[in-house]
Amino acid sequence: MTNEMIKRCAAGGPKLSQREQILGGVIMALGALILAAAYVVLRKFYHARPAVEALSYMSMPGMFLLYTQMAYLRRHRASTQVVTVGGGLALLYLIFWGACEIAVRL
Repeated sequence: MTNEMIKRCAAGGPKLSQREQILGGVIMALGALILAAAYVVLRKFYHARPAVEALSYMSMPGMFLLYTQMAYLRRHRASTQVVTVGGGLALLYLIFWGACEIAVRL
């Protein structure tokens, strides 16, 4: 599996059709809207707590992760995609939450 991915990256990455590119862009935009709406609502109720701020900081790298995983995992089962993308987003959130907690304490 790893060698196959390395060869595909060396050849220019996965070949996406125009439909797949549009679908990836739409999902990325919807994800960004959902994260932005969640941030606005949480910011209203909880103000500038580190857990809320981490949500805003992870939005851009999170959407990049979402789009790239749509490209590389499009032929895999939906459960594989959900676990991979969900785990990656959760890890990003924890990293940014930790950074925000450290920044508050300094």
